Amino acid sequence: MNALLLYTIEASASLIVLYGIYAIFLSRDSFFKVNRLYLLASLLFSMAIPLFRIPLSTGGDSGTYSQMLDTIVVGSSQVKATIDSGSIRRSGCFVHQ
Repeated sequence: MNALLLYTIEASASLIVLYGIYAIFLSRDSFFKVNRLYLLASLLFSMAIPLFRIPLSTGGDSGTYSQMLDTIVVGSSQVKATIDSGSIRRSGCFVHQ
């Protein structure tokens, strides 16, 4: 994307966020010097913040790990032995045979 367009989008996004903070917390304040100072500082901050690049990853491994689990095989003889012993009926489950 064009560098100037990207800079404009980032500056606009940060200005919208900072103005939202102003509208929520400072718009009803009667300290007009503080309001004016905040608005000017937020404008300067919004123009400066897109110039800084903050690395989000340290490079290399992304931190995703996987592990293979052991395979568990259940045969029909094991299931039938459990049903015949009645342990399923005692646990509150109903088995229709």
